[in-house]
Amino acid sequence: MGNPFTVSARTNFSNAGGDSRPDVVTGVSLEPPGGRRREQWFNPAAFRNPSSGNWGSAGRNIASAPGLVSVDFSVFKNFEFTEQKKLQFRTEFFNLPNHANLRGLSRTFDSSNPGELSSALPGRQIQFALKLLF
Repeated sequence: MGNPFTVSARTNFSNAGGDSRPDVVTGVSLEPPGGRRREQWFNPAAFRNPSSGNWGSAGRNIASAPGLVSVDFSVFKNFEFTEQKKLQFRTEFFNLPNHANLRGLSRTFDSSNPGELSSALPGRQIQFALKLLF
């Protein structure tokens, strides 16, 4: 699992300013039915709006965002022409397993897209280079 986050509500029911937290619905799991997926990372049915003038019962950082899976890898090969002249071939792989690292989590439970992950970090990238050392 990734970093913890706080679920919020669109309306400030406490009239105190800042982020408004919803009430937690007892007995309803934070994990959506059918498991977590890009379209819905947390269960919005686990929350409801508090009554006017009250703070919500949802705690700070009660849910976890998706984790990060990334492996960067490099390979270097040196070719010596003379004692002072060398050519280095290098290849570098970023996000080698090509795992979809999802981001852009909608943290507001009563929005039009609650719990949706709307973006991702770049996929696998490969670069090659030649370096002349003299």
